[in-house]
Amino acid sequence: MSLKRKTTHGALWFITSSVVNQLVNFFVYMLLARILPVEEFGLVAFLFLVVEFSLLLVQFGVNQNLISRKQWDDSYSSIAYLLLLALSILVTLVLVSIVAPIVDHLIFKHSLELLQFVAFLVIVNSMRVVHNARLQRDFDMRSIATIDMISALIGGGVSIYLAVAGYGPWSVAIGKAVQSMLNLLLTMRKSSFRLVLYFDRDYFRDIVGFGAPLLLSSM
Repeated sequence: MSLKRKTTHGALWFITSSVVNQLVNFFVYMLLARILPVEEFGLVAFLFLVVEFSLLLVQFGVNQNLISRKQWDDSYSSIAYLLLLALSILVTLVLVSIVAPIVDHLIFKHSLELLQFVAFLVIVNSMRVVHNARLQRDFDMRSIATIDMISALIGGGVSIYLAVAGYGPWSVAIGKAVQSMLNLLLTMRKSSFRLVLYFDRDYFRDIVGFGAPLLLSSM
């Protein structure tokens, strides 16, 4: 398949996945808006605003870096993977020990455990970045789109079921956790990237040098 056909094919799968995911999210949150009290729905929105912002910082431009390289190198990618993992653990610790108690005390009462639970999704989502980059380099957008759609449908179904069962904002948190874990496991299974315990100072400097401007831009 030519590069042009691969790009067109990948774009179609990306659009399909985006449409399905948006429809699933719209349907799920429409139902949750009718089921959950206003305060709990506001807490849900705040939770995932924090998580998405944290994940944006943690990704550190690694995805763009790995895709733009001339050749894939598992050693180089492993350093990027471990760097992402370390950053995500650091961010999660900040969310759990500092952000969650402040929010629980000043904004949303009795939300500490929920905030701390959701914070760990930063680690789960960061572990998928390098595997996802490998699939994108291989133009395997079909696998990425299929995994995203399956994860969104199952996670959304779990959220709706738990919300109807009376789990409140925990229904969304658990549904998102199921979605993130399922997405990670399926992506790891499909990706050909294999982690190598390796460190190279020049590789590390290159990854940080590439990601630092993107990190500042994101902030």
